[in-house]
Amino acid sequence: MAVDKVVRQEVANAFCAVRPPGHHAGPRGIVTSKKDRTGSHGFCLLNNVAIGAAYAMNVHRHAGIQRVAILDFDVHHGNGTRACVSNTAPGTLRVPFSTPLSEGVHVYHTYQPWFDVDDDDNVLFASVQGYGPKAPTMPEVFVYPGSGATCDSKELKLAQDKQPAAAVDAAAPAGAAVTADAPAGPAPDEKTNHLVEEDPDHEFPSTTADDPVLAGPRIIDVGIPGPGFHPLLWRRAWRDKILPALVNFKPDLIMVSAGFDAHRKDEINFRYIGVTEADYEWLTDQIVQVANRCCNGRVVSVLEGGYNINGGFVSAFARSVAAHVRGLAEPHSQAWDPQEVQIERDIEHKRKEERAARIAAKRAAAVARLKAQEQAAAATAAAAGGSGLTDAAVEVEGAPAAAGLSVAEGAGDNAATAVPADVGRPKRRRSGHVDYAALNAQLEAEAKAAADAKQE
Repeated sequence: MAVDKVVRQEVANAFCAVRPPGHHAGPRGIVTSKKDRTGSHGFCLLNNVAIGAAYAMNVHRHAGIQRVAILDFDVHHGNGTRACVSNTAPGTLRVPFSTPLSEGVHVYHTYQPWFDVDDDDNVLFASVQGYGPKAPTMPEVFVYPGSGATCDSKELKLAQDKQPAAAVDAAAPAGAAVTADAPAGPAPDEKTNHLVEEDPDHEFPSTTADDPVLAGPRIIDVGIPGPGFHPLLWRRAWRDKILPALVNFKPDLIMVSAGFDAHRKDEINFRYIGVTEADYEWLTDQIVQVANRCCNGRVVSVLEGGYNINGGFVSAFARSVAAHVRGLAEPHSQAWDPQEVQIERDIEHKRKEERAARIAAKRAAAVARLKAQEQAAAATAAAAGGSGLTDAAVEVEGAPAAAGLSVAEGAGDNAATAVPADVGRPKRRRSGHVDYAALNAQLEAEAKAAADAKQE
């Protein structure tokens, strides 16, 4: 119903408050990963956004819905949606089996296009999620579903096309970053006469840590590391990587998997990402601006995660949903402009340089103070060496001229070759060596002499 109303322009956009969520449901239900070999449903039964996208491409084809993009900002990776998108390309499914008499592998051919053989060019899936261990003490236990490492399938395809498969495997082991030229996109757009640059600072290079699927439509995953909150990195992932790719894709409809469990008050995220309702409203506004630029503002958002309902309508979940809906409902026709993004990025770079300059200046000042202290200590030691050697020498016959101070014979004014750490501090006088046995004998003799004198 939401897709129908948005495409028919009965409403500008729509938010579907549905439960259970759906972005963990794959084409055959459970989706596994390298970090979770068994997998689970993740509270999901049907993949709502994938069904809605395929429905729009088929039912509203003649209304101009040919290219559909799916965005996912849930803290958990939309592995089910990714599997559904990848399944639009022909592939095989290998299922091992074992019986009392035999064992082997069943091979099934899989191919479930959403419309036709051109789905590769007409579907885009992009997701930003937490990716990493739940805690430093559990390095192998990853945040559910254990997938979602940073990867752009188009970048990997370009890298693979430029060199033989064996060279790719040797140069990019599991988990290694892979660099490639900017992905070739659609024809230059009319407003800027060139493609919008994606990830200009190269902050989100693709990796092969998550067994990426290169066949099928373009899939972009950005895994935000943790534990620890990184809301600014989350924003940059959208601003610099996902949204430019979305503009280059030129969708006719944008579907959103709106999960709100990345909120810093939601405990199910294991302290990953840590955004607030202000961040959700900002992202929603950015998506609407892209929709205004590309597809007449057509956005259909579907609720996914978000579980902190403590406080009712003032809970973190309720405030986040309200901010998202407010961003969708705000009436404006402003289109996403890459020049504004570049201005914002330039300001960030300038601030970063200024901060680095301040840190460098503080370090230089600290070094200068340290040198001044060393010079003052050396001057104090030299003064003490010139005026106090005679007094120090008579304290104990044959003792060093000054405690802890090495003196070179005939060195003149530069006699001190080593400066003690406690130069300038008051020192206690040191006594010479005491022969306690002789002292005891002397005391006994004196006591005996005193006793003899009394007897006399």
